[in-house]
Amino acid sequence: MTVRKLSEIVRAHVASAVQSGYLGLVAGAVLDDRVSTAGGGSTGRTGPPPDARTIFRIASLSKVFSGTALAVAALRHEVALDDPVDRHLPGWFRVPAYEDGARVLVEHLATHTSGLPRGTTNPAAGESVEAMAAEVEQMSLLTRPGEVQEYSNLGPAILGTMLATRAGRSYDALIQERIAQPLGLTDVVLTLDRAQQARLAPGHDEEGAPTHTPTFPTGAPSGGFYGSVASLVGFLRAYLGDAPAELTAAAGLATRCHFNGPDGHRIGLLWHLDRVPGLGAEYAWHNGALPGYRAYLAVAREARAGVVVLTNQARSVDEIGRGLLTSILESVR
Repeated sequence: MTVRKLSEIVRAHVASAVQSGYLGLVAGAVLDDRVSTAGGGSTGRTGPPPDARTIFRIASLSKVFSGTALAVAALRHEVALDDPVDRHLPGWFRVPAYEDGARVLVEHLATHTSGLPRGTTNPAAGESVEAMAAEVEQMSLLTRPGEVQEYSNLGPAILGTMLATRAGRSYDALIQERIAQPLGLTDVVLTLDRAQQARLAPGHDEEGAPTHTPTFPTGAPSGGFYGSVASLVGFLRAYLGDAPAELTAAAGLATRCHFNGPDGHRIGLLWHLDRVPGLGAEYAWHNGALPGYRAYLAVAREARAGVVVLTNQARSVDEIGRGLLTSILESVR
């Protein structure tokens, strides 16, 4: 497929989304060494149209960075996926065991099989690791670790704390050093500088009214990052092999199936795994949702294709992202 054809597909999906009522939306696609991005709509009722450098909150797409960071740490033998989580946390941060004594392992946090609840209930737990640890210590696991998959924002938050503790630096510094900087992902950040702030698309609710988007420091590994389509396309390229050897190996480990649930839902290291209907192509994906923003990221490594869709509106873009990936793969059959 030529770059022109790829661009036509991306633009068509963006135009269709805007026509259906999305306020502002940007999509990007990678196929082999070809890249295309397109934006449509506006960043606000009177704002400019968004483009590949427009910055959004990427919400739970942050989790795939945590999964990648875990894969890097595992490849460096800093942690093992079957280690008890407590082994790599500060001594005052204790994750409860199940009633029969079964302990939460590192891999359980990355596959949503820890038995931990979806999140914390005390707002202070979102502000400091100490407050999060105090609440976690009082919890009871809902299910035996490793047996039942239940989506949790708390698990990846603890995972990020564990990785940062093991590396001896902040979680943000860890992601910058091991993923963002080697790949040149300048817009994947937890804190915007002044120039980036000027490129931020403000969040809007489902009806298109401006809305506030909260921040939660301890939840950064689950959903705290900002990003642009340009930077996320760079991340996708890494998953297709255009990266230092360590990150290429980490991509393979992160997108390998680490839990296959009885309902058939498979998960890697914080990547959901699926097949494109009718084509059978394997792909890994994640979506994201915060007040004011939605996001979708997918990569089909064997087909060497990937897509990203970001919007500054609380309206799902999952179907747009899946449709875009399907259209690309159908065009190269």
